[in-house]
Amino acid sequence: MNNTTSLGNESPQIPILVLLCLIFVMGLLGNLSVCIVIINNNCMRTATNYYLFSLAVSDIVIIICSLLPWILNIFVGSVLAGDVCVIKEVMAKLGYFASLLTITTLSAESFGITKTP
Repeated sequence: MNNTTSLGNESPQIPILVLLCLIFVMGLLGNLSVCIVIINNNCMRTATNYYLFSLAVSDIVIIICSLLPWILNIFVGSVLAGDVCVIKEVMAKLGYFASLLTITTLSAESFGITKTP
């Protein structure tokens, strides 16, 4: 009967939803642009840039498997169930670990370069 409570419960989600959509679009466009630049330019095909390419791909996986379902959950409610939810979680974790290992590899390579120039 009291409509202000339901509107009051949904209104804080609007700024969060706008922020999540902004992060989704900017993250996707930024990482896709990194991938396109590295693929299209022969001079950009170095070992370090391949690590950055791997990092961009893993970020895209994280954005699609973590952020997109969160946004959809705010819009329409729970959209994933059963095995699809498990697959989404596995893909998100793979993206996290790929990012972590890529950053670790970049750090080890940088240490090796500074240690033995």
